[in-house]
Amino acid sequence: MANYLVGGDRLRVMFIRNGNKLTMSILQQDESLRGKGTFWTILARDGYSIKAQSMPEICEKTLFLRGIERSEDHIPASYTYETEAEAEAAVNAFTSLIEELNRKTNDTAHRIVGGDRLQVEFWLEGAVLRARILKQDNRLRGIRDIASEDGYYIHSICFPQIRAKRYLPSNVLYVRGSDRDKDDKIADDVFPSPLAAREALEVFSRLIEKINNEEHRIVGGPRLKVRFWLDGNALSMQVMEQARELRGAGTIATDGTYFVKSNLYPAIGRSILCIRGSERSYDDSKANYVFDTPEQAAERLVRFTRLIEQINDTEHRIVGSSRLKVEFWREGKTLTMQVLEQADELRHPETLASKGEYIIASAFCPAIDASTMYVRGASHIDDHEACRYVYETTAQAAEALRQFASLVEQINTIQTKTLEIGPYIIKAVLTGDKLEIFREGRDVA
Repeated sequence: MANYLVGGDRLRVMFIRNGNKLTMSILQQDESLRGKGTFWTILARDGYSIKAQSMPEICEKTLFLRGIERSEDHIPASYTYETEAEAEAAVNAFTSLIEELNRKTNDTAHRIVGGDRLQVEFWLEGAVLRARILKQDNRLRGIRDIASEDGYYIHSICFPQIRAKRYLPSNVLYVRGSDRDKDDKIADDVFPSPLAAREALEVFSRLIEKINNEEHRIVGGPRLKVRFWLDGNALSMQVMEQARELRGAGTIATDGTYFVKSNLYPAIGRSILCIRGSERSYDDSKANYVFDTPEQAAERLVRFTRLIEQINDTEHRIVGSSRLKVEFWREGKTLTMQVLEQADELRHPETLASKGEYIIASAFCPAIDASTMYVRGASHIDDHEACRYVYETTAQAAEALRQFASLVEQINTIQTKTLEIGPYIIKAVLTGDKLEIFREGRDVA
């Protein structure tokens, strides 16, 4: 059995090696090194690292310091290696890292934090904190609230900057944004004290690790696209794209238990996801909710994803005015239409409007097929009936809806005037800026 007491004022640890089993007890630890629940790499070299998250632990080549589980601060942690040589190598590596950590004073530091999503190089000199963005996922560009913790924020707006609390009501690290020419700019600011600068370095480091560890996904399509972040039991969201007709529409989709709504601004709750609404200044804001368990947060993500996919696979539109007003519904490949209002003069003419292969006509009663929509005609019995057509693909149904809606709008711009001149009946038809004149139904001009 061998005992090793290593470290100093910032971190002091007692190691006990008994054969291939290594046990450690943390005797002293600076609060700036305490973990906040997410993986935070404090120091790493040659495959070994010192990290902080929840509680003291040894996991082969990683030594975890005290974290959010304060009741575990003084509990010894152990790990059994395959051989004594591996245990001895771990003691030596951890000792070297702890000594290096204690050599780094509270007033100076150099650190590279993060991974593929966001990696930042920091320099701390007294009250001055500097940062340079080394890597950044382009999907983080333009997200105002990427991550936050107790008055500290990471934003993406224009270009890299650091703003201390003495200028703003919070401490902010701005990463790469809209001004790509300044992507490699070194950001710096002077904090009120060296202690405040050190605290900012530690919190920004934790937030960057959090960004790299959280699960994110983009859900939806052109009608509604939402970015989600899943971090333990916390679920965050930000609306990326949203169709105009969804704004302020109230309940847009539900499965009976969970809802997607549009009221005021983006928000998320236990069973409700609110998208952009009447408060336009909040359109790009990031909303989050902390659930009871990680499993609960993951389940809500699945439920909200299904509702968003349902919204993107359905459309509801009322098009036109008193001359011709039609209500459309599209659910996947199925397109349904119902004539709500129609002027009597539109009954019986064979073709009312056309564009390419798409036609709106009047014959006997409302009907629809792949490229022709029939409105009210000779029979008044079925005037209020809804009719539907199933296309081969969702894309075909969506395109048909778009074309038929455009033709309905065109019909509503048509103006007609009928005159009796002697033995002739003259009819003038104005469609947009096109004028046609008919005599007894035959084109004369």
